[in-house]
Amino acid sequence: MTVFETTGRVLAHREREAVAAALRESEERHRALVTASSYATYSMSPDWTELRRLDGRGFLTDTERPTGSWPDTYIPPEDRPGGWAAIADAIRNKSVFDLEHRVRRADSTLGWTHSRAVPLLEADGTVREWFGAATHVTERKRTEAALREPRWQQTQTQQAARRLPFECRNSPHFPAFARLA
Repeated sequence: MTVFETTGRVLAHREREAVAAALRESEERHRALVTASSYATYSMSPDWTELRRLDGRGFLTDTERPTGSWPDTYIPPEDRPGGWAAIADAIRNKSVFDLEHRVRRADSTLGWTHSRAVPLLEADGTVREWFGAATHVTERKRTEAALREPRWQQTQTQQAARRLPFECRNSPHFPAFARLA
């Protein structure tokens, strides 16, 4: 072997080591970000027929291996048509999937999630897989529903009306109330 061949092999080996180190560092940062967040993360097949991996973060049940029955496990039957329509749109346009929808939680109750996934593309532009994150938004959805209820609004109005004389009496902006006290 010549000096040039040896030098070439050493340089190629060092380059491979540098690329491998950069990849490890990138993966470590990704894991740290996911661990620091409250997001459930998942990956899907290009056509969304297979859930390849789900780290449910205690909110959703984790998957240990790919499954094609994920809609039966996670999505209520009456919510599937809207979900499939959003998925079809994202697939057709190779665009971000973004949907708030109900899910079957790890404790078997229904909850809400805001799910976003992006297509990871091959060099030729075909989708290799979808990578996504889901945020647990059940409490926000419950609060929004409560705010729409007339009884809740009536209770809040009554509580505000009971506080009004006290707040006005102690306010420099309403001196007439202060004289009534």
